[in-house]
Amino acid sequence: MPRKQRIEYPGAVYHVISRGNYRKELFLSENTGKAFERTIFEAVERCGWKLHAYVIMSNHYHLAIETPEPNLVDGMKWLQSTFATRFNRLRKERGHVFQGRYKSILIGQGRSLLGLVNYIHLNPVRAGLCTVTALRDYQLSSYPKCFKQSPQGGLCLRISSVSLICPILWRACVAMRRTSNFVKNRILISEPHS
Repeated sequence: MPRKQRIEYPGAVYHVISRGNYRKELFLSENTGKAFERTIFEAVERCGWKLHAYVIMSNHYHLAIETPEPNLVDGMKWLQSTFATRFNRLRKERGHVFQGRYKSILIGQGRSLLGLVNYIHLNPVRAGLCTVTALRDYQLSSYPKCFKQSPQGGLCLRISSVSLICPILWRACVAMRRTSNFVKNRILISEPHS
């Protein structure tokens, strides 16, 4: 049976998830996680994507991506193959780094982008990697970047030249800074797209 073709169109928003091969813990070393984070930023810049949120866990990652051009497939191919090549070269290994195809869930009308961002940011808490109060210290995520200095022009946070958060989500980040209860209240969200 052939693979289902991915739906791509200008302005599409996706929840992208991928795991390490055999659920292998790829990102335990901080250097490996930071290297993957840099590779994500490179892919975002190359493809012109808008990265709304991300989190890198020990054996998988989540991205909330908007594609102004219909290029998710090409961009993800570049992201995963580039990181796999770098990872294998560094470790002097061969073979697959990621398990099968990445999963991409199209976030359409009626689904909340802010709900997805909350779900992604709270992943380390749900996995028991940190507490809600320590979430700001979980560096392999877009969440702590919301608490950094004001972005250029006040509209979107920039890391390197990568636009990380759209204006609507920036306002949500400002709200997060104003109240620590924001995340505590969102910990109850169990579904990523509610």
